[in-house]
Amino acid sequence: MRRLVVSDKMLTSFKFNASVAVCTVVAYFGLGLAFYMGYSSWRLTETVYFLTATMTTVGYGDVLPSKPRAGEVYVTCLFVVFGVVCVGAVFSEIAFQVHLVECTAASFFF
Repeated sequence: MRRLVVSDKMLTSFKFNASVAVCTVVAYFGLGLAFYMGYSSWRLTETVYFLTATMTTVGYGDVLPSKPRAGEVYVTCLFVVFGVVCVGAVFSEIAFQVHLVECTAASFFF
């Protein structure tokens, strides 16, 4: 009977790449917290809600910068674009690793 073996290299690669992607999102989220809490005078809960909604492209629109100064608008636009890229990178890495495991499993059974 053959055993399905996922190599240590695959697991190490996934752990490293996923860790880097998640750390990037957390660091980016932290930068957003620092900016919006300091610049917009929002409370923590409002800031976390706004950042989560924008980074995941949900964007309900119920929380907006109250005094849309030029700098804040530009930072928000850049934050949305790069935030979507960061979150997309996390999901892309997870999907790629799942695909590798499926290919390994398929080659085992067929």
